[in-house]
Amino acid sequence: MGEGKTEVTIISRDITRTWPRMNEMHYEVIVTYSTKDLVPAIVTIDLYEHFGDKQEEAAKQIAARKGPLWEKYLAIEKETIRKDIELRKAYMPETYTI
Repeated sequence: MGEGKTEVTIISRDITRTWPRMNEMHYEVIVTYSTKDLVPAIVTIDLYEHFGDKQEEAAKQIAARKGPLWEKYLAIEKETIRKDIELRKAYMPETYTI
């Protein structure tokens, strides 16, 4: 991979519904991913936060892995995972070879 790039394997991408407030349903995508340097991890992406009233259509396109909302979602997913990797690497314990 190029400098600054990390190869990520998506283990699973599950769509679920949550109710953060009474009568307010949000779709969330729970993404489990791994890299060569880190153990698997999970990030959660709230579709309402990114798509508002189009969250249901976004969920359908994400499940089908096609469409303009899927493309937009994929960019959001990549950025979310990139930020999570940076945070996790910042707290990695010191290691050395003896």
